[in-house]
Amino acid sequence: MLANFHAFPRIPPDPIFGLQKRFIQDPRGHKVNLSVGVYKDSALQTPILTCVKEAEKQLLQQEETKNYLPIEGDPLFLQEVRKVLGTEELCAFQVLGGSGGLRLGAEMLYSLGERKIYVPKPTWLNHLGIFSQCGHQVFEYPYYDCMKKKVDFLAMKEFLHDLPPGSVFVVHVCCHNPTGADLSKREWEELSFLCAKNKLVPFFDAAYLGWDLGFEEDVFPLQLFIQERRDFLLTISFSKNCALYAERVGFFCLHGESLVIDHALSLGKQLIRRNYSNPPLHGARIVATILRTPFLRNLWKEELCCMRERIRYMRELFVQELIRHGKGDAGLLEKTGLFALLSLQKEQVENLIKQHAIYLTEDGRICFAGLTEEVIPTVVQAMCVL
Repeated sequence: MLANFHAFPRIPPDPIFGLQKRFIQDPRGHKVNLSVGVYKDSALQTPILTCVKEAEKQLLQQEETKNYLPIEGDPLFLQEVRKVLGTEELCAFQVLGGSGGLRLGAEMLYSLGERKIYVPKPTWLNHLGIFSQCGHQVFEYPYYDCMKKKVDFLAMKEFLHDLPPGSVFVVHVCCHNPTGADLSKREWEELSFLCAKNKLVPFFDAAYLGWDLGFEEDVFPLQLFIQERRDFLLTISFSKNCALYAERVGFFCLHGESLVIDHALSLGKQLIRRNYSNPPLHGARIVATILRTPFLRNLWKEELCCMRERIRYMRELFVQELIRHGKGDAGLLEKTGLFALLSLQKEQVENLIKQHAIYLTEDGRICFAGLTEEVIPTVVQAMCVL
């Protein structure tokens, strides 16, 4: 072994997947995993959707080659997602999940000389890691008021208003991770006006389309910015809404003037070629087949609705149990998606893990997909005696 191989630094485990490993190794039979943002049904399994299985049957019959895709990805997949957004005026790429889109966007921005990125406080932890690893300075802007337990849109606007023109800020499209607190339609309209007035560029992270009102309904902010011809970057993940976690199906695009789109396409191709060269076909073609086939698309909407309703039901039962213990937080019912941010300290979270085998992230984020009707009373009781 080369001597300098010993210079590799030892990196701490990922805050979420490291916790998942700890959960798996825990021998206690009553353990509960509320940490990883993965959908699970009432049997705590992550199912393959029927629409996905049907799409795969079609692909097995129709596919004639496993040749390389173009660098930018499967044309059929890109076309179908463009239809959802309602425009062809995009520099679009198939990427390796939502994280891959964030990475590609971060590298493109760095190539353009951008060195500062603004993310909401709080946000998904990997936002900080991805952008900083690409060389950006990452700053937080006010987003969630932990005392009032809602979006502090006034503070957010005031902060963004003072940023230099051309500044890029990350914003969750819906089902904010980790709080579940989103902007209203009126606030999105105000944000669009502010971006135009101050020449700000949002980087939309759409990891949970379909988990609030529905897939078409949740793209409202994106269509608003497209209709008003605003510049933006966007990454979409199909992991959650299609339960295609292992396939890593993502869509990244840049919306701007035609000359900008042309140059961005060439830069994106170069960055991808020097990274993973070409994206994989199977998952993207599954999504494209579902989107373009009326029967499968309707079936997908039904299955997505069932997943969404189970999460809402778990949220409702959890809040009801909190109220029964005199610890009620009705504000949790106003939030959307898989997550909520509980008022727990790091030491309390560690106590839940060690004493009760209840796993959640150290910031107090809970994933409702890990709950069942049977375990909710146990979980809430443990939280209430901290």
